[in-house]
Amino acid sequence: MGSSSPRRQRSRSRLADGSEHPECLPTGKPAAVTYARGGSYLPGSGAEGFDVQKPYVELWLRFIGFTDLRSVVVEPTLGPPDLSEQAKARALEAATALGRTF
Repeated sequence: MGSSSPRRQRSRSRLADGSEHPECLPTGKPAAVTYARGGSYLPGSGAEGFDVQKPYVELWLRFIGFTDLRSVVVEPTLGPPDLSEQAKARALEAATALGRTF
């Protein structure tokens, strides 16, 4: 049933300093993420400390091996309709420009 010699599983771990990149990690490839938010968490807004979305996603992407992270943030999407429509238009323009870099 089994082989007489044990098979060794190749390591899929990565050193904390990033010096080894297993072949299963997406090294050298960019990642693009679009974030949509009801409020605004821009630096200087006083609410930037409440932004848990972007830091968490970027931590996760770095953990699995992405180093080139690019993002588009749509904010604020709640509030006066003219303000949210302007935010959506700016984000669409930014996403279109970002898409051209891939």
